[in-house]
Amino acid sequence: MLLKTQEPRGALIGTKRAKMKKNAMSEDANAKLSKYWYIVRLDSMGRCKTQIQSEAETFFKQQFAGYLGLKTVNNRNIQRRLVDGKTQRRDGEIAETCLRCFVSNQLKDFCFSLEQKFGKTHDFTREELLPLVLVEGEDRSLISRILDTFDPERSNLSTWTVRLVKGDRAIKRFLLERGIEHISDWLLLVRVTPGGLHRILTTFERTDAEIARSLQLLEQFHQIYRTEFLRDRKPGSHQAYPKPTPDQLQRIAQRLTPSPSPEQVLHQLQNLSQLLRRDRLRQKGVALPEDESLDIPKARNRVYQQAETEDEQSGFLNEYRQQFNSCLQRAVQTTIENRVAYFIQGRNTPRRREQAIEKSEKFLTGLRLFYCQGLSMGDIASRISLKDQPRVSRLLELENLRSDIARNTLSCLKKHIFQIAQDYANPDRLRDLATQIESLLSEEISRVMETDKKEIHAVHHNFPTSQLAQNICQYLNSQQ
Repeated sequence: MLLKTQEPRGALIGTKRAKMKKNAMSEDANAKLSKYWYIVRLDSMGRCKTQIQSEAETFFKQQFAGYLGLKTVNNRNIQRRLVDGKTQRRDGEIAETCLRCFVSNQLKDFCFSLEQKFGKTHDFTREELLPLVLVEGEDRSLISRILDTFDPERSNLSTWTVRLVKGDRAIKRFLLERGIEHISDWLLLVRVTPGGLHRILTTFERTDAEIARSLQLLEQFHQIYRTEFLRDRKPGSHQAYPKPTPDQLQRIAQRLTPSPSPEQVLHQLQNLSQLLRRDRLRQKGVALPEDESLDIPKARNRVYQQAETEDEQSGFLNEYRQQFNSCLQRAVQTTIENRVAYFIQGRNTPRRREQAIEKSEKFLTGLRLFYCQGLSMGDIASRISLKDQPRVSRLLELENLRSDIARNTLSCLKKHIFQIAQDYANPDRLRDLATQIESLLSEEISRVMETDKKEIHAVHHNFPTSQLAQNICQYLNSQQ
């Protein structure tokens, strides 16, 4: 008779715990999936109710059977397929119902999180918020607007829902009436100009001495904090405007007269930001207590301070990066096509037109040999029947080519960047920042052009690696 080998008690417990953990993760994933067939609605009394949509449940479990029981949920793939399914005649309505269920749950979670964070201190409940986001019967309800503008290739539905509900007029008005605004101290201070601060300080009847000290503080904050933040920020970074470091506060303090402590500088900056915040709310018609002191601790201040969330920044930067690449591609195409058209324009006689066409062909070939094959100007000369390197340089005019591409890229970006940014910032504020945004766009475009220029002037010019070179080569190859 064989004896059954018993595992150590500790090993059995460990195995059971692992199974329990696995089952719990699976159940949690299925609970998340159920958001696609449970819809959140308001009853006749305005109370929040969750109702199962049986058709949507059956449809979802058939279409996404492979996702049931998994530890993690890939919402992006699910949402992409459901959006595609909306256009199908057979199951389009059910696919849209699944998406509506998901959005309604996200809106409920958003209202619950707002109540949890600010309900007690700002005197409101989720019951006041839910009717603002779940109201039905309108031509374009919030859920409809979210789904109509959602693109699964650019964002996930959770992020898109939060982004649009934060920008919804009814929600913004509700929060503003309670002194809640989504913007950080440091972003306020970075944005304000000395002239704007002087106007605000005068409006709040500050003395000349107080105005002078505040302007001196802002000047040093801009010179140290703003300059270093813009200098060190990497393209594509998700970093919000952080709290000034102890070293930055120390250097600001050393430049002020009389010289305060770093802690005092921080306190003064926070007080200044509260003044800016009060002015913003006052201009929007938000009534705040007249006797509310600017020196009260932040925890007791009725104005909500919060930097942009990582999801919002990530979403904006991803959209901006895509638009930048798209505009650069269009600018390359437009510039090269305009250059070819310029060669031919006005050449009326057959001979002159033939010469112009030959020149344009040499231009395109020379550009392709330079950017796509990495040949030197001297080698290109013999390939396109020109005498020497200087003649190739005059034909290609790379410096002018880069300038034209930069100008066309900036023109394209200016048309689109404000449309993207409207999902993340106040339109009035965007108009105020127009010059600053254009300056930042110009700087980034200049960096792209400068990288290409440095690569060309390198001792060993092989195959192109710069962003501009790759776009030029890609366009030229597409025309062959």
